[in-house]
Amino acid sequence: YEGLPLALIEAQAMGLAAVVSDAVTRDSVVTPTLIEFVPVRAQPAEWVSALDRAMRRTAGSDKDVAWRAVYE
Repeated sequence: YEGLPLALIEAQAMGLAAVVSDAVTRDSVVTPTLIEFVPVRAQPAEWVSALDRAMRRTAGSDKDVAWRAVYE
C-alpha cells in the first residue's frame, strides 16, 4: 500500500497524462485534466482506451518524448 503515490505526482509535475486504477487515492490528483481513473476490475479494452486517450493528451508536445520513453 502506498499512501500517496509520489510517481503520479511527479508525472503531473512533468505534465504527463496518467491512467491509474480507481484504488489510487484521489488525494494524488494535482492536475485533474492529466489523470484518468479506471476501475481495477475493468476489462482490458477499457484500460487500452484510457491509455490511448492519455497518449493523445500528450501527443505532439514536449511531453510526448517523455511519454514514449516510459511506455514504448
